[in-house]
Amino acid sequence: MRKYISQRAELLGAVRLPNNAFKDNAGTEVTTDVVFLQKRGRPIEFSPEDEPEWVHLNKTTDGVPVNQYFADNPDMVLGAMVYDRSMYGNDNETACTPFEDSDLSELLGRAIGRIQGQITEPDIEAEEEPDWLPADPDVRNWSYTRVDGKIYYRQEYRMYPEKLPVQEERRLHAILDLEDCVKRLITFQQYDYDDESIRQEQIKLHELYDSFTKRYGLINERANAKAFNKDNAYYLLCSLEILDENGKFERKADIFDKRTIRRHTVPDSVDTPSEALTISLAEKARVDIPYISALTGMEREKVIEDLRGVIFPNPKKKDGEEYVYETADEYLSGAVREKLEVARIFAEREPKTFSENVTALEKSQPIYLEAGEIDVRLGSTWIDKGYVQDFMYDLLETPRGNRNQITVEYSSFTSDWNIKWKDEQEKLKAERGGLNREYTVLKEKVREIEVIRKYAEDAQRAINPPIKQKSQGIAI
Repeated sequence: MRKYISQRAELLGAVRLPNNAFKDNAGTEVTTDVVFLQKRGRPIEFSPEDEPEWVHLNKTTDGVPVNQYFADNPDMVLGAMVYDRSMYGNDNETACTPFEDSDLSELLGRAIGRIQGQITEPDIEAEEEPDWLPADPDVRNWSYTRVDGKIYYRQEYRMYPEKLPVQEERRLHAILDLEDCVKRLITFQQYDYDDESIRQEQIKLHELYDSFTKRYGLINERANAKAFNKDNAYYLLCSLEILDENGKFERKADIFDKRTIRRHTVPDSVDTPSEALTISLAEKARVDIPYISALTGMEREKVIEDLRGVIFPNPKKKDGEEYVYETADEYLSGAVREKLEVARIFAEREPKTFSENVTALEKSQPIYLEAGEIDVRLGSTWIDKGYVQDFMYDLLETPRGNRNQITVEYSSFTSDWNIKWKDEQEKLKAERGGLNREYTVLKEKVREIEVIRKYAEDAQRAINPPIKQKSQGIAI
């Protein structure tokens, strides 16, 4: 995202607010950046070595990761950058904590005063022409283009001027005229322009092609290939000519006289509900009964009757007063045991509507697995952290009096597991007694999705043999 923005805007400055800036308004603590940008005249593309420094990251003097801009301008950070796991329990999370006894409005005013920017009139004085231009994102890589009547070739992040003999430059201009016309004609067809607009563009293409071949020969001839074959559009232009098996010209391609691209159109009527259902899924990505009724001209009840077994009403979803219908593939998959329980409840109330749901769901039930067939790995993201915490207490024989001090945390945003000591003093006691090592090993193994098989080195003893055997026997 930073790279995308840098191509389109110049960074004038930024201010990082402490995490209590919006606490009174939003009731939450979150670090916030205020960024000041000035839009560029046109998008440009940088090579890696030319990218602005603020696209990259660095670290503060305390080793906390920040944007390179804040590393270079620490006075624009209105607080202290620290590691803080209070939000997600992740040791790698950072926060900007407020300075003690500081006035945020005063600090912010001073910071904004350091940001320099102005609106300037474009410089119309003649400047020495550079050897290259920053690449235009709208020009495909490895392609010729024209800027102010001059031919450039885009190569990665730059566009270089082509220095050619006059005759070859004229040839390239003629080829680029053909390319522009072909692409414009394709666009006209894609967006379903009227027949007259397309016909006029086809006439122009005939004229440009005839003029080109009269002077330079067929596009597929060697001289033209040598002049243009490093352009991405070369083979598109070659397709304008239909050649026989011997490579001799046979005729012009259909695009000269016919529509070769048809715009996607949606039928406004069909004969059967199954056809209408296909269109509904393609156009609306769902079963839309009113839409299907409109396409077929049938009443809602008739549509549902004809699609019985193909679609099912979902008892947990309603659109106004009507149940939402889903395809059999969607409804008869997923949590089918839970769906069956719900369907049975609703079938007792509305048997006419939901009795078929029950029958279909009963046929879709998976076979229950035996305990030995289930393989659950420690650290799997779908396991509730409560189960991992209970496993930790059982495996390491955590005293009940200490269980409220040691908890397992999981961040759904980073998929990171962590074991947290609520009281740092208790943690220090455990470290002195050699107990904390076991929890550290468990934390690392949860993150690495492995089973504990290490010795508690700082305790100078192994995890109790009975516990070790127990852990190896559990399907984790």
